[in-house]
Amino acid sequence: MKEHKYYFFDKSAIGKRIKAIRESFDCTMEQFGRLVGTTKVAVYNWETGKRFPSDDSLEWIALLGKKTVEWIIYGDIEEYVLSLSIIESPIYTQVKDFYTNHHANNSSLFERYEKATTETRTDMVKQVVNDYARRNLLIYSQLKHIFDSFMSTMEDALSKQDTVELPDELKNSLSKIKKKNLSEKGIDSLLESIRAYLEY
Repeated sequence: MKEHKYYFFDKSAIGKRIKAIRESFDCTMEQFGRLVGTTKVAVYNWETGKRFPSDDSLEWIALLGKKTVEWIIYGDIEEYVLSLSIIESPIYTQVKDFYTNHHANNSSLFERYEKATTETRTDMVKQVVNDYARRNLLIYSQLKHIFDSFMSTMEDALSKQDTVELPDELKNSLSKIKKKNLSEKGIDSLLESIRAYLEY
């Protein structure tokens, strides 16, 4: 298996998982390198995310760590997919780059997704996770389909939003106002003030 055969991954996270396996043996980098048939420098490059292990090395590391190669590459599948809700995550960035490079009209979809609240983004991704988990398909071999499903879920959810998505700060302010238990007249007055402010 070569690096380009995997979908979207974070070399830094791969390095941390390899380091955790090495440390579970209480090995130095040099000792661990000998175990998997390579050098201390190679182990250092993997752990720091500078290089991607060879197929043979990945197999040996997985065997030693009692993990799968896919786990070394992606980590926990649910956490991996949920990282799509974090717009700063390397996984989200790679997915965005891939889908916008292959379909130019996806750029506006990702712009709208990034403007949505963290809660809204998390809900969209959880919908995909729950759908695949319910069908026992939240597995590494389904990642391509999971990404496609994420795209269609995002498109459906964002197209159904007829109203402006409120930023978290505004929601917090509205919660404080709600606690004041305004009368109908007080609410109307507040809405008029907001409208006048926005038109100014």
